[in-house]
Amino acid sequence: MKMDYQISVRIDIPEPTLKAITLGYMRLLPMLLSDLFKTVLDVFAQHYMKLAKKPFCCECCGNTEEFIWKTREGKSTTLLSLFGMVRLAQQQVKCSRCGHRMYITRKLLGVEPGVKVPRETVMKLGLLGALTSFRVAQKIVWMFGWVLDRMTIWRVEEAFFKALQPAQLNALDAVLERQEREHQRLVKQWEQRLKRAQYEVQLAERQYNAVDPDNRLVAAELERRWENSLQELRKIQEDYERFLKRPGPSGLTPEIREQLQHICDTLPMLWPRLINSQKKELLRSLISDVIVQRIATDTVEVRIVWISGHCAICHARPPIRRERDVSGYDRMVTRIQTLWQQGLNNEDIAEQLSKEGFRSARSEVVSPKAVQKIRLRRHWYLNLHRSRNALQLNGFLTPRGLAARLGVERTWVYNRIYSRRINPTCVHRDPQSNIHLTWIEARKRFQLSNAYIQMARELGLNPKKLGGLANTKQEPWKLPLPDYIEELYFKHFKRIRPDSVRSIEQMVRDSNRKKAERRARKQAARLSQQSSEDSLPPQ
Repeated sequence: MKMDYQISVRIDIPEPTLKAITLGYMRLLPMLLSDLFKTVLDVFAQHYMKLAKKPFCCECCGNTEEFIWKTREGKSTTLLSLFGMVRLAQQQVKCSRCGHRMYITRKLLGVEPGVKVPRETVMKLGLLGALTSFRVAQKIVWMFGWVLDRMTIWRVEEAFFKALQPAQLNALDAVLERQEREHQRLVKQWEQRLKRAQYEVQLAERQYNAVDPDNRLVAAELERRWENSLQELRKIQEDYERFLKRPGPSGLTPEIREQLQHICDTLPMLWPRLINSQKKELLRSLISDVIVQRIATDTVEVRIVWISGHCAICHARPPIRRERDVSGYDRMVTRIQTLWQQGLNNEDIAEQLSKEGFRSARSEVVSPKAVQKIRLRRHWYLNLHRSRNALQLNGFLTPRGLAARLGVERTWVYNRIYSRRINPTCVHRDPQSNIHLTWIEARKRFQLSNAYIQMARELGLNPKKLGGLANTKQEPWKLPLPDYIEELYFKHFKRIRPDSVRSIEQMVRDSNRKKAERRARKQAARLSQQSSEDSLPPQ
C-alpha cells in the first residue's frame, strides 16, 4: 500500500561538525521511528476496518466482520525494534456481537502479546542493572533473550529505599547486636587459646630446667618440645593480633540513627545525581551475601541475603547441553507426538509448543530443528517421507508399489514415466506428497535458468536430490545452488557455461522432431524398397 508521509521536526545542531550532526541524527531517529509507526498503523487500521472481513478476530466469539472503533489513542505499549525501544499508543476496537474490547496494535504488527515478567526476574534484572552500568547490564541480559529497561532498575532502587525506612532500623539494630555477641564470643575463644599456649610454654620450660644434664637424650627431647611450644605461642599471638585489628561491629549511635532517618527522605531525590560507583557502594552495603545454587539441571536458584537477615529468592534458566535434561522433556515429547499425528509440520509444532510454555536446551522457545530431531529419533515421519515409502496411496499404486508388483527395479518404472512410454493419462500425482519431480518442476521450484538446468543435466545430477543441495538455511556453509552448479560445471568441463543453451521444452520439441524425421525416413526407405521390389521383372 502506497501512502504519503510527511514530518516536520526541529532539532538543535550547534555547529557543522561530524560529531554534532551525528548526535542530532541520533536524537532525531527515535522521534522519526515513533511517528512512522503511528502513521503506518493508522493508515492500515482504517483500511482494514473498511473491509468486510477483518484480518483479526474477536478473542471471545471469533467474529471477523463486525467491529467498531473504541479508541485510537489508548494506553501505550513498548516494542523493541532494531533501533531501540519504541513507545506507541495502542488502538482499541469493540466487537459488535459480544461487546469484547481488544487492542489491535500488536496484532497489526505481527508481534506476540505482552507477557508480564515474573517478580523474581524483575528483581534479578534490576539488581544486575544497579550493580553495573546500564549498557553492560543490557548486553548481559540480551544473551538470555531478556529486555532490560531503566524502569526495572528504578523499581529495585525503590526497594532499596524501602529497606532504609525507619521500620527497618530496628531489625538492623537486632542484627548488629547479634554480630556484637558473636564478636565477643570469638574474642573469648582467642584469649583462651592464648592462655593455653602460654601454659604449655611454661610447663615445657619447667620440665627442661628440672631434668638432669647428664641425661642428654631426655634433655634434647624436652628442649625440642619447648621450642615447639614457643613457635605455637608466637603463631597464636600473631593470629590474635590480626583478629583484633579487624574492624568489629558497631551499633547505631543516636547521631547515625538520626542521619539514616533523614536519608530515607532525601536519598530518592539525590539518587539520580550519584555516580555509578556511589550507587554500587550503597547497594553493596545493603547486601550481605549472594548464594547461587543449581537446584535442577536447567534451573539456577539465586538467593540474595540482606543485612537485615531477610533474603530474596529468584530463579534463572541458563542454557544447557542436552535436550533431554530440560524440565518437562517427557511431556514435550508426548505433545510432539500428538501434534505430529494431527499432520502438523516442524514449524507449526515448534510454534505451538512455544505458546504452551515449553523450551529448548539453549533457547526460551522450541526450535523446529529440535522438533525434527525428537521426531526422527522416534521414527515419526511426515507425510512426504511416508508417501515415498508407501506401496499404495488413495487406491493408486506408487512407482515403488508398481515395481514390487511387476518384480522390476523402481528406476525402470520412473524411466518409462519420464519417457512417456507409460501413458501420461494413467499417471497421477499425489497432491500432498508430490513425490515425482522433473527438471521442469525443479526449474520452477529452485528458480533456476535454462542454462543452470542444462549444466545440471550434463553433470548427471538427480532433480530429486536438488533439495538437499539447496538447503542453505539449515546448512549455511553450503553454496547457493546456482553457484554450486556453476563451480562443479567448471571443474568438470573447464568452461563456465555451455556453448548453446536450450530449454527443456525446446529439447523435448527437438527430440520429438528428430523422432518424427527418423520415423519418416524409415517409412520412406521402406516405401522405396517396396516400390523397387515391385518394379523388378518377374523371374
